[in-house]
Amino acid sequence: MSDRLPTSPSPVQVALIGAGKWGQRLGAAIARQPALRLRSVCDRDPAALVPLAAPISAAPSSLSPATGTSSDVPGPALTTSLEEVLADPQVEAVVVAVSPSENGEVALRALEEGKHVLVEKPFATSLELGQRIARAAEGRGLVAGVGHVLRYQPVFGAMERLLAAGDLGAPWGFLAQRLGSHRRREMSPWWVLAPHDLSLAAAWFGGAARTVRVTEGQLVDARLGFSEGTFGRILLGAHPERTRETLLLTARGVIRVNEGGPECSAELYRLPADAVDAAHVRLLERLHEPFAAMRAEVERLLGQAEQSPLPVQPGDALQAELLAFSRAVRNGAAMPTSV
Repeated sequence: MSDRLPTSPSPVQVALIGAGKWGQRLGAAIARQPALRLRSVCDRDPAALVPLAAPISAAPSSLSPATGTSSDVPGPALTTSLEEVLADPQVEAVVVAVSPSENGEVALRALEEGKHVLVEKPFATSLELGQRIARAAEGRGLVAGVGHVLRYQPVFGAMERLLAAGDLGAPWGFLAQRLGSHRRREMSPWWVLAPHDLSLAAAWFGGAARTVRVTEGQLVDARLGFSEGTFGRILLGAHPERTRETLLLTARGVIRVNEGGPECSAELYRLPADAVDAAHVRLLERLHEPFAAMRAEVERLLGQAEQSPLPVQPGDALQAELLAFSRAVRNGAAMPTSV
């Protein structure tokens, strides 16, 4: 999929709320996306706005495509006033990247002011707030997208296409690990890291988990249930060894994704049905054992498999996410990661 719109509708006028580390990356990405126009950036800390100006003004979208010279389009306004941004009639949409505990309230305010929203995860920290956001968007006919950028990684797109083609059969389980530094100490890794895997699992299993059991200790260990005979297991938190691994178990094999390197890579493990069926039974029996026991069981299964790399086309996940948001706003296209 191209990261550029094929036609030239007017760019969506966007305000960025939050100029922290991720907000700065979002700001530079928005400035590179021709389908969006960064009109303003807001953060309550004036110092946070200063480093954001340079990458935005230097981004490719500030150049004329025809000549490669600076265009006459002014740079974004920098402000500490959220009220000022939401009152601007030229702002059509806001991208919210504040703290995890504040994302939902800011997104709700923007929707109530008639703005489309792309909000970083977690988009809400309570069911009640999440429902209010969904109702506000639906009642006003607005887009409420969630920044589950991992869903737009080319490797996970390739996985979804493979599953849709039926080549590996239906998924029945997954194991995911997100271990390493955990800088956001104000909130549990469950809220900061798990949304990645919950969003992916919803796509694989056709909906959200029906049961969720979370144990918090030195690490966060979550057990998920979908339909009968299916499961998910997620291990999260601070650990001296960085691990980013996803194992998706299907009727005819396993897909293993490693996010630990500079780019995501994936391997296919094709297996005979009897080996898969036996492993399925053993893993269901081990759901209440430590994560390491289940991971070891999968490793034994992989040892019986025929391995091959999963072909993946290169792409920019953040640009793909922003493009999907712009299409939802301009054309009413469904956004894969909407509220």
